[in-house]
Amino acid sequence: MKPVKLVMSAFGPYAGQVEVRLDQLGGQGLFLITGDTGAGKTTIFDAIAFALFGEASGTVRTSDMLRSDFADPEIKTFVELIFTHKAKEYKVRRNPKYERPKKSGIGFTAETADATLSLPGGDVVAGYREVNCKITDVLGLTYRQFKQIAMIAQGEFLQLLLAESKERADIFRRVFNTELYQTSQKLLKEREKAARMRFEESERRILQSIEGILYPEEPAYQVLADKIAEKNIHSRTEIYGLLETLIQEDRKGRNEAQKTLSALNQAAAAQIALLTQAEYSNKAFADLAAARETEKELVAAAGEIAAMKRLAVTAEKALHYVKPLETAYGREKSVQEDLKGGIERLKATIARMAAEASALEAAYRAEQEKAPEREKLASVIDRQTSVLPRYNLAEQLQQEVAQLTEAAAKFEIEIVRLEEEKQGLQRQKDLLSAEIESSSSLEVQLADCKHELERWEALETELMNLQKDITKVMALHEDHDRLKQAYLETEKEFALINDRYARMEADFFREQAGILAAELEEGQPCPVCGSSVHPCKAVPAPGAPSEAELQRLKRQNETCRQAMHQASGTAGKKDAEIKTLEEHLNPRIIERIGTDRLEAPWEARKHYIDRALQECLDQIQKAKLEISLFKAGLERRDQCQNQWALTNKELLGHEALLSQKIREKGLAATTLGTKNGELSAKKSDLEFGSRREAEAQIKAMQNVLDIMKQAMCQAEKNFIEAKGKLETNQALLVDQHQRLEAADRASAQAQAVYYDAMQVFGFQDEAGYHAALKSEEDIQRIRVLVEAHGKHTQKVRADLDRLTGETRDKTPQDMALLEETRQALENEKQQTEKQLQDLIFRLSANEKTDGALNRAEAERRICESEFLQVSILSKTANGELAGKQKLAFEQYVQAAYFHQIIAEANKRLRLMTDGRFELLRREEAMDFRSQTGLELNVLDNYTGKIRTVKSLSGGESFKASLSLALGLSDVIQSYAGGVEVDTMFIDEGFGALDSESLEQAIRTLGNLASKDRLVGIISHVGELKERIDRQIIIKKTTVGSKIEIVF
Repeated sequence: MKPVKLVMSAFGPYAGQVEVRLDQLGGQGLFLITGDTGAGKTTIFDAIAFALFGEASGTVRTSDMLRSDFADPEIKTFVELIFTHKAKEYKVRRNPKYERPKKSGIGFTAETADATLSLPGGDVVAGYREVNCKITDVLGLTYRQFKQIAMIAQGEFLQLLLAESKERADIFRRVFNTELYQTSQKLLKEREKAARMRFEESERRILQSIEGILYPEEPAYQVLADKIAEKNIHSRTEIYGLLETLIQEDRKGRNEAQKTLSALNQAAAAQIALLTQAEYSNKAFADLAAARETEKELVAAAGEIAAMKRLAVTAEKALHYVKPLETAYGREKSVQEDLKGGIERLKATIARMAAEASALEAAYRAEQEKAPEREKLASVIDRQTSVLPRYNLAEQLQQEVAQLTEAAAKFEIEIVRLEEEKQGLQRQKDLLSAEIESSSSLEVQLADCKHELERWEALETELMNLQKDITKVMALHEDHDRLKQAYLETEKEFALINDRYARMEADFFREQAGILAAELEEGQPCPVCGSSVHPCKAVPAPGAPSEAELQRLKRQNETCRQAMHQASGTAGKKDAEIKTLEEHLNPRIIERIGTDRLEAPWEARKHYIDRALQECLDQIQKAKLEISLFKAGLERRDQCQNQWALTNKELLGHEALLSQKIREKGLAATTLGTKNGELSAKKSDLEFGSRREAEAQIKAMQNVLDIMKQAMCQAEKNFIEAKGKLETNQALLVDQHQRLEAADRASAQAQAVYYDAMQVFGFQDEAGYHAALKSEEDIQRIRVLVEAHGKHTQKVRADLDRLTGETRDKTPQDMALLEETRQALENEKQQTEKQLQDLIFRLSANEKTDGALNRAEAERRICESEFLQVSILSKTANGELAGKQKLAFEQYVQAAYFHQIIAEANKRLRLMTDGRFELLRREEAMDFRSQTGLELNVLDNYTGKIRTVKSLSGGESFKASLSLALGLSDVIQSYAGGVEVDTMFIDEGFGALDSESLEQAIRTLGNLASKDRLVGIISHVGELKERIDRQIIIKKTTVGSKIEIVF
């Protein structure tokens, strides 16, 4: 960056506008700024720093202290700087926030801070903060870095030399773009953290699987129980061995229990066969007694069934033979009654229509007598129609008079409107001026509000991330509860299916006799009793299970057991995931809601975060609303300024238009008088006031004539229609009488046939016939009952014959004694089954646990290896290796740049100190706990000792600081495309040097300036005035300082 021209207005000690043409000093070399104390030498550096970054060059003066006390109220305070950077020209203009006396009245008014930056392409960046950001992007330096590298301000000369390691790292990161290496450190740190979590998670899974080991509650397994209870990952190898021993013992016990259970199943099957035969025999005796009782009941009901059979025959005769004739008789009688009613109604209609025809004939005769009246009315209409064209001329004059009258009224209204609008425009102009004046401070308020919004939005992002993580934890808790519930339900389902399987297996063995009997054939020996004759085979009880059903339920039982173990493992994994997430989430929650609320439920913690987020959102909404209001205010101010110009222009136009309308009004009044006289002469010769009135009268008379003609035609039509309808109804009455006579004959014949049929089929009268009549459904129902009684009687007699044969030579059996023997066998078998199930359940669970432990152990070894590798890389990159130098990756790279900077600095420092001092980078920290890399020492070649730079004297510190600043500039310049520092400003510091040191410093700066650099120096030292030709001389006066350039 090289300054070309600097303009200061009411800035510091300069009362008016002062222009400093820095391009007249040349593009390279030394120039001196000198003058009286307090004249404003440092103000030139302040102006350059303020134009670029909105801050003064030092820390003593701030941006709100820059307005000149010498300036008149109407002079604005601003700085304008034209500079070049990388062969491109930029122009920045900036004014600070300050208060100035009001132009009218007493008191002060505030001027808001503002800035604009004109870019090489013609684009303009506006806004205080926006310009700051763009300048930082263009130069590649922030305000703080610019001060330390390019503008060493008064009182701050030693800051770069004495800066802490962290401050130097910030400078080098920006200048040399070392963020990439810092990002690499962070990524390795994150990968180490992730690998550690995976390794710890693998160990948690091992401990969780160990907790799932099942063992008997016996003293022999107490060691295993104690090891599991310890939950110590280092005991896992010993637990693996004890688990393997337990699995082998359980396998041996399972085989022995299966053999015992098989023997008991065979004994139970033989007993069940005996019990089944006894049940079959006793059932036959009971069925025989029940059949005999049923036979007695059927014999008692035989008489009632015979009566129902006779009733069905009589009902069929009534329904199928007599009922159709009764229906035919009713139909003929209905036709007879309908004809009689129709004749009476037709007679009444004929009488009414005869009276109506007589009245219509009289009305027709009356209309015929009105013919002379119609002819007279037609004559008047013809006469009035011939006069109509004379009305057109009168109406044309009338329209012209109306138009002129309307025009005169409009002129009057327009004149009044223009007067009112003129007054309104004047008021609007005054209001706009006041509104523009009141909105002068909106830019500063908008900038403050945007800064506040950015702060709240950053907090919003953090809270929303925290909210999402808490929601995830709550969801994981819900999943864990659901998985736990699923495990309990699966466990309950397994218990039910296991119990059902045990009962089905017992039923299967109990029904073995019936199952075996179903496969027996004559001549083959029975596997139970050995007989080859099978007169009475055992029959399986209803619902007895088959072997296929038993096997299907057994597979279902095993599937349910596996699902139960899987649900247990899934719930355990989910619990471990919850614990891991909570460990990483709790520190962030403590930061936001405090330690005292950490024990609250997650819903409460989320509520606290939600409430904090809502407060944050409220603040964001408030800030956005204020920003929108400020922006709207700025837009409104621009609108007001534009509207003020338009209003003023419109006001002038209204004044010219008002004069023109007054002239046009006078001309319209003269023409109106002439047209009114012509109209009065035309109207005196006409009967009606207008052609419209005449046409309306003609139309009314024509309507009367048309109505009279229509009345004549309608009366004739009505009379003819009434006469025709009367004659038609009279002919219809004659036909109806003839049809009634035929209906009387048909009704009498149908009645005779109906009565004859009742006699033929045995019915004495209509009452007897109706009593016997039933529907087809009722008849069918009676026949079904009769038929069912017959079939039931036959079946009962057949059962009696069969059961008598089956019970011959047999006696009932004692079922209680047989059942007692079977139950004893069943109890012993159930005890054995329970022992076997417990062994199978524990063995299955432990075998799966053993497999899971083997897989988890393999995964643990992989995670451990990965974690150790990544951990070493991360600790190396972040400078965290125990017992090693604390030098991170980025600091290592920055240290390489620092070596180059120190090497360049020492070239000048050795010249300025006659080879006595050299700067050195401290490569070792005071201890292994501190970060190192950018600390600075000095080597005293006179004593051979290395000491801290803080031990240098004032003059020695100035030389070292100047050398270091120049060395940094050289290194920066050596990297093409990086930050360019073409200009350096040095404020004071030379007063601490003796004449020899001063000569050395000037020679060093001169060599520097010969390399296309511009170096400006502020100093009172007389020798500098003599040695440096190009000078900016500042003189102090009672009305402000003046500037003179000597070159």
